[in-house]
Amino acid sequence: MSNPNNLGLFAANLAINSGNVVVPINQGGTGGANAVVALNNMSYLSSSSNAIARSATAKFSDWVSILDFGGDNTGTNDNSAALSAALASFVGYKLLIFFPPGKYKFNSQVTLTMPNSASGSQATAFMSSITLLGMGADVTELYWPTGSGLSVVFSSQQHSIHVRDLSFTTGAQNSGNAITLTQNYPYFGTFVAQSDFTNVTFRGADGYAYSGGAGGKYWTQGVNISNVSDIIFQGCNFYGNSNGNVGTGIYLSSPGAGTFVSATEGLSSSFTIASVITIEKCNFSFIAIGVYYGANIQTVTIANSFFGNGQNAVVCPANLYNNSNQGFIFSNNTCFCTLDAITIQSPLNNIQIIGNFFAVSASYHGIFISPSVNTTIVGNQFIPYGSANTAAAGIELQGFASGSIQSIDITAVGSGYTNGSSATVSGGGGSGLAVTIASVNGSGGITSLSISNRGTGYTSAPTISFSGGSSATFRVNLVSTNLTLINANTFSSVTNGIILDNNSQYVTVGPGNSFTPTLTNAVLNAGTNNFVYATSGVGYATGSGGSVTQSTNKTTGVTINTYCGQIVTANSTLGNVATNSFTVTNNKMASTDVVMVNATNGNYTCVANNNSNGSFNISLTNVSGGSLSDVVYINFAIFKASNS
Repeated sequence: MSNPNNLGLFAANLAINSGNVVVPINQGGTGGANAVVALNNMSYLSSSSNAIARSATAKFSDWVSILDFGGDNTGTNDNSAALSAALASFVGYKLLIFFPPGKYKFNSQVTLTMPNSASGSQATAFMSSITLLGMGADVTELYWPTGSGLSVVFSSQQHSIHVRDLSFTTGAQNSGNAITLTQNYPYFGTFVAQSDFTNVTFRGADGYAYSGGAGGKYWTQGVNISNVSDIIFQGCNFYGNSNGNVGTGIYLSSPGAGTFVSATEGLSSSFTIASVITIEKCNFSFIAIGVYYGANIQTVTIANSFFGNGQNAVVCPANLYNNSNQGFIFSNNTCFCTLDAITIQSPLNNIQIIGNFFAVSASYHGIFISPSVNTTIVGNQFIPYGSANTAAAGIELQGFASGSIQSIDITAVGSGYTNGSSATVSGGGGSGLAVTIASVNGSGGITSLSISNRGTGYTSAPTISFSGGSSATFRVNLVSTNLTLINANTFSSVTNGIILDNNSQYVTVGPGNSFTPTLTNAVLNAGTNNFVYATSGVGYATGSGGSVTQSTNKTTGVTINTYCGQIVTANSTLGNVATNSFTVTNNKMASTDVVMVNATNGNYTCVANNNSNGSFNISLTNVSGGSLSDVVYINFAIFKASNS
């Protein structure tokens, strides 16, 4: 397609066919009315040697300008009717609307419902697409004095929108969203059309990061996405107000639980999922939340972007327990945030946070995850944003209590239920699980749940039910083994490098992390089954070990499931040069491992032997020259090894 910027210049190449005579029409000439009448008899020929002539009517049909529908680019008159008319000119379900340079004022929200008359499996065949094209952000400005901007409703998973080289500005504070995308055809599968936002700016009409007081203008949300999958944001700018750090850049959610059609027609499930959202080379400045990660979102990638002078880069809020959230990649970004840069407070499975720069504010974190579910945090840098050693920590991770409930899936929404109703919980062997209905649809079907207490002590999935309605079913998921790796990060003057809270489990803090000596703590490990390499010297760090006291006598076995620790023996009698042996049961032990042991009392020697999977023996010998009846402190460390 030709560049719209050049379309006004091609009149010199138009010619009127008059028998065998070609009469050129020059720019600046007269007789425009006659030329319009004769348009069907005009032809257009590009200056390229390989070009083929075609009618001027066909050439003018390549694109649609809002000015063709009565639009005004002076910022004076309302363009709502003009844009609605342009949107209504869909031809073959494909449309490009061009906005020449200028300011376009809209006094009301403009809504487009993409056409799709098919249903069922045929709905996949209607690939309607719309492109909104300007001449560059701030060269072309779409301005709403108040209220929301553009709303686009998809009715097929193969609908798409492409917004490029525009600015969306607002003359109000927190009065609406610049763009709202909604998918009304609940579909989850592979065959999804891709949408994109490229070089688009969202800001107040009073400029970038207005600093003239409390009156700065900003969108409530730059782009609100509901149930729509496969969207790319590239080179976009989201600005709030430097006096308040307000608004949200991109709001992602898939709130409507209701049967969707899967990639294989005929299969269904009871929730909708929006997936594959890519955000790259974007700028989020003076904004409260850069990206809001809501319920039932999967596979979000944020890369090479800047989050400056705002509150949070990414927020996944608490109590999203009826969701299938998974897949979050945050890589090569720069964050200067006044609160936690990344705060994830609901189960979000499969997180990768790699190669980012975090300037951490006083009392806050670079990364805060509660709970951590299969997370990799590698190659990041943490420095103070302000005074040294005033931040809470570079990284803080919390986990699930043992025997608690990780999430609840709605497998059938049912009908007739009431928002706020509390669940009846039975079975499972535990106690304390508290669940309420957070939202229902128009038929009283349950669309979301809230868990105020995950409970403890459950050994199997309990059953939940609600009174007042019928046919809703649920899948309750117990806490599973979730693995986390933290390695190759640098922590400079952020008070605490890494905090692992008491419910954290199976976290490996690798040997590649670097910590400045001015930190109060390099690693605070209050969890269980965490593996923390020493932060200085060679060996294991605080939090990797444990202790156990032997009962009865010095031949009584002990159990301690840590990589290192201390065994306190019984005070039974051991004669001169006599040896007692006992078994140490340890689930970290493999038969090929090497165990180092030593007795802190100078009157004894000890050796480890009889290595096997899950246990080893310690032989303790009295070398004092006389019989002794005292407690012996034995230190041990397991070093992993292999015979292949």
